[in-house]
This record gives sequence, C-alpha cells and structure tokens, in this order.
Amino acid sequence: MMSYSEIQSNQACNKVYQDWLSTNGKSDNDDSYAEFRTYTVREYINSMKQSGKTEEEITKFFVDSMKAQNNNATYEGNLKLMGVSD
Repeated sequence: MMSYSEIQSNQACNKVYQDWLSTNGKSDNDDSYAEFRTYTVREYINSMKQSGKTEEEITKFFVDSMKAQNNNATYEGNLKLMGVSD
C-alpha cells in the first residue's frame, strides 16, 4: 500500500483517492486517508472472495505478501504482487 506522500505524487493514484474523497464527502486529512486505505483493502478482499478464493487462500496470500515486503514498494509493484496487473 502506498504512503500518503506517494499517493500525492502519483497522478493516477491521487485521482482515485480524490474521486473517493469527493464521492464520500470527505476532506483530505489523515482520518480520511486511513478510511480510504481500509476501504481499498476491503474491496480487494471482496474481489478475491468473489473470484472463488477461500479464506485460507486469502490469508496465505497476505501472509506471503507481508513476508516479501521491502522498503522499495510502489503502487505498480504492489498491483503486480497482488496479481491485479502484469
């Protein structure tokens, strides 16, 4: 997951965040960003469930992802790790 400063510096990601703020009537602050992150993760988990993944598979995916974390994370890299893009 991208940090707040990384979202701000990435035009595509910032647009998604700003659209979410607008849709939800939120101001751009720490609480809203935390809520956006929670929403984003929940939506991703829901999409995994809808694609037929079991709770065990989802848990394993996140455990494996956390093990592979490093300090060089990017939005695009995270999408690849999550299997959302190539």
